[in-house]
Amino acid sequence: MIHPYYITGFTDGEGCFTIYVRKDKQQKKSKIFHYFYWKAAFAINLRGDDQSILKDIQKYFNGCGNFAVSNPKSLKLLHAYGQAQWQVTSIPDLVKAVIPHFEKYPLRTKKAREFILWKAAVLIMYEARKRTHQIPGHGERKFKKITYTPEETKQLEYIFSILKTRVTGKKQVPKWINPQYAGAKKIANGN
Repeated sequence: MIHPYYITGFTDGEGCFTIYVRKDKQQKKSKIFHYFYWKAAFAINLRGDDQSILKDIQKYFNGCGNFAVSNPKSLKLLHAYGQAQWQVTSIPDLVKAVIPHFEKYPLRTKKAREFILWKAAVLIMYEARKRTHQIPGHGERKFKKITYTPEETKQLEYIFSILKTRVTGKKQVPKWINPQYAGAKKIANGN
């Protein structure tokens, strides 16, 4: 079994805490509604010949997440090993397995601050999923609608803008995000 601090150290070097957002439009009669689809992920990417380490990490987290190995020819890589990735995108798995690990065995690099922001966003998504309801009229396929309160949306937008800026080094905040939201600023400043 891998030591928990090994996983934390490995994540400090190779891990990634990510938030994705997609803005969509839906037209109903004469009105256009805008909505956002938020997603979070924790991932570690390595060369394909190091995939056994990722499998051990996946075992440590009770098998949650997805494991994939890419074909080196399809990526036109300079080496012949391809790329291996372990990624957790399930919000319940992130809340019940990933977050508790990094709270108990904290990160030490700049990723520690990114983790704090990412964790706040994941917890907002988790709470919103508790209010999820089925959308009728879709036959056998059951679609679920996740609704965020205006406050949750503002917090997610602000956290997203900070993480995006830190990754790119440039202010690349979409026009539809309001970075002035005070509640999320408290999270970002660690208050």
